[in-house]
Amino acid sequence: MPFFLGSGFLLAGLAIVVPIALHLLHRRRPQPLLFSAVRFMREAIAKSRRSRRITQGLTLLMRVLIILFLSLAFARPYVRQSGIVPAGRRVVLLVLDSSGSMQARGSGRSSFELGRNWAQLVLDSLQEGDRVGLLAPGLSEPRVVFPPVSDLKAVRSALQELNCGQGRGRVCETLLDILDKSKDAITGYEVHIFSDFQRSSWSASVAARLSAVMSEGEGSVFFNRVGLKSTSDAGFGNVQFLPPAVLSDGRFQAEVDVVASDSFMGSNTVRLVVGGEQSNHSSLLLSPGESEHCSLGGVAGSATVADVSGWLELETDAYELNNRHYFSLPRLSGLPALLVNGSGDGRDSYYLKRALNPGGVASTLMVPEQADWSGFLSAGELTRNAVIFVCNPPALDATSCRVVKTYVETGGVLVLFPGGSGAGHLDETSLGNLGVFEGLKVKYQEAREVKRHEIIIADGSDLLARRLEAAIPPPWPFVLRRRLKLELPERIGASILKFRDGGSFLMRKRMGEGELWVAAVSANRDWSDWPLSPMFFIYIQELCKQAAGLRQRGLQTEVGGDLLYSWSGREQKLSLTLTAPDGTKSVHDLERDGLGKPFVINGFDSPGLYQLTGATIQGHRTIAVNIPEDERALVSFNGNELRNTMQGVPASYCEDHEELRRELSGMRQSRPLWPWLLLMAFLLSMVEVIFANVRSRPIGQPHLVGELLKRGQR
Repeated sequence: MPFFLGSGFLLAGLAIVVPIALHLLHRRRPQPLLFSAVRFMREAIAKSRRSRRITQGLTLLMRVLIILFLSLAFARPYVRQSGIVPAGRRVVLLVLDSSGSMQARGSGRSSFELGRNWAQLVLDSLQEGDRVGLLAPGLSEPRVVFPPVSDLKAVRSALQELNCGQGRGRVCETLLDILDKSKDAITGYEVHIFSDFQRSSWSASVAARLSAVMSEGEGSVFFNRVGLKSTSDAGFGNVQFLPPAVLSDGRFQAEVDVVASDSFMGSNTVRLVVGGEQSNHSSLLLSPGESEHCSLGGVAGSATVADVSGWLELETDAYELNNRHYFSLPRLSGLPALLVNGSGDGRDSYYLKRALNPGGVASTLMVPEQADWSGFLSAGELTRNAVIFVCNPPALDATSCRVVKTYVETGGVLVLFPGGSGAGHLDETSLGNLGVFEGLKVKYQEAREVKRHEIIIADGSDLLARRLEAAIPPPWPFVLRRRLKLELPERIGASILKFRDGGSFLMRKRMGEGELWVAAVSANRDWSDWPLSPMFFIYIQELCKQAAGLRQRGLQTEVGGDLLYSWSGREQKLSLTLTAPDGTKSVHDLERDGLGKPFVINGFDSPGLYQLTGATIQGHRTIAVNIPEDERALVSFNGNELRNTMQGVPASYCEDHEELRRELSGMRQSRPLWPWLLLMAFLLSMVEVIFANVRSRPIGQPHLVGELLKRGQR
């Protein structure tokens, strides 16, 4: 008796009503003709009608069978054959997802515990002589028992000792790697996956390659869905810190998005903990499936500590792993900012220097240095500067564009200010040579009358614009005498601030790892009174804070990831000790590729704050480790999506053990029937075409009918 892997396609068989309805609607009715003698005519017509009914009936039958065969084939029927697979010769791979999302709990048990119990039931159903393997994607070593062994007791013991990890599962990648390397060793195997099937653990693109390997190995897969379908949870989404490094005043701000699951509704509290003590908090009211944003300001603790570390925390719910976000911000001091004067007399950057170093006190710990245009082009190593302000530049030729691109693409921030008494050299051609402002229109405008213009926010999602808005609410008015009217297509989306009457005021474009800014007015009073406004001072300060941390490699990574540790010394090898949050110490002997290259540190198996110490490090460095970003959101595949990713492989989706048992009993000891159904549908379609063409050929009238018609006409 056949069974179907895709029984939903059987509903397509209802399409047989279409040819039947068309047949009934297009039946020919005989048209009466008046003749004096119709006995022979009636006999001829009756004979023709019987022949036509036979041919039409055969055509209808073939069309109906084609539709039925196709619907049955897409349902993928298998025919059971007892004795095909001898009892006691099964090869079973148990794949228990051990990623972080499997720690979500419901009814007192986690998804991982439910999956382990289900895998135990499958293991108990095996007979002596069956071979079984055990994989745990999400652990540092996913091969728990592999190749498959017949010692069921040992596998049962290993299964009970498994604990859930806190990183990515990568179920699809793990299976592909193992089965591809073992395709000559095992065939005819069953893969039982016990998972919540989060988007992070099952890759549809990798599944296409996996299905090819499993088809070659005559494997079958069982998707066993464990865990709750709906989990009441609120967790951290996007988290950013401004500035990304702590400067002189020790102040920083956390920009936090909190995301609620589809079944969560209510209030929650975000707490900012710095140095083990709560520094700030904010209450949020969350709606199902929605995200809420909040800003939390913090102040660094003791200046003797190299890094400012702590965590953001939410209230406990069904999934605790996404209720904490750890951070570690490096302290920075004495960072140089280069002021480039296009005219060469220092007048172009006078107000910039005052904004960076007001009253001779470096409130941002930026040390301004000045250079003329030729000195800027010949400076050589510019990467030591956190930010470069270029005022009234000459024409941007190939050489100067190359210098600008090299600096910005390696992580620098460069701001271009126009200058002079005319349009200057920041025109469409010069900016076009930089290759990032495609479609930019530049027009120099001299004000007909001196009046106040207002600046408003163009991109409300930009963090720097939001910082300006929080400090001084827009609009920001000042007297304007001349400007560059910068117009960009909407698809570019580079404008951060704009004039209320049209045209961009400040544009920013990402280049490599850095940022390129273009202003519509100069940095001195020749064009406007902007340099005298508080908004100018705050903009320069906030831009420098952002630039200060842009070149700093963050002291944070994710579980199972690597940390690129920058080192300014000349050592090629380092021996460092890494202390985990639970106090476990591990020694890492590191070697880098060359001077200026970072050292690569790994071994982060759980979230928390790690301490890095060594003979070459004064004190210690703090490393923040979080769960992977795609493990925070509990978004999973459904059964149809999973089956569709494994085309050509017998696949089943189950939500309890009894359903799995029924599917398993049907899929074992069977052979596919659907290839033969496709072949039959193809052959019938060919026969139907040939038959229809033969039937449609014109047939001459019977001789007797022709004679009668002629006599009737006379």
